Amino acid sequence: MKILFIILSILLIIVHFLEMYYKRRILTVADLKIGKKKFVILVLQWCINNIENNQIPLYLKIIYRKPTKRLGYYQFSNKEITIYIDDSIDLYELTDTTIHEYIHHLQMPSKKYEKEYSDKLISHGYENHPMEIEARNLAKKYRNQCYDEIISKVV
Repeated sequence: MKILFIILSILLIIVHFLEMYYKRRILTVADLKIGKKKFVILVLQWCINNIENNQIPLYLKIIYRKPTKRLGYYQFSNKEITIYIDDSIDLYELTDTTIHEYIHHLQMPSKKYEKEYSDKLISHGYENHPMEIEARNLAKKYRNQCYDEIISKVV
């Protein structure tokens, strides 16, 4: 009886993780019950509350069309995160991108860091750029928790 209970418990845990993985991979912007911009704002608010708040004003620009290359970018000069949103975009990927761009906001609090970013972009390229690697790694670290906390409220 005890072994049956343990087996059932393990199976329930596996089903739970499979369900969460499945949800992360299939929900798109079209599934949202709230506005597209509101979803991105919720992710940014999560970042402020759970990663870091550097107290530097942050601006958000949403472009409502499918991106050609990337889902977002950070512009240091005006402290603006730009996110591309289309109904077909995966919400998990949108969460990851938003966190990634927020990390860039934290990485570049002054003009000095913008120059450092530009110099390293020339010497390392985009894929091997230390700030890009850090942003990718931190987005990967936080995306599951952020997504799981927000998704049940918005779809």
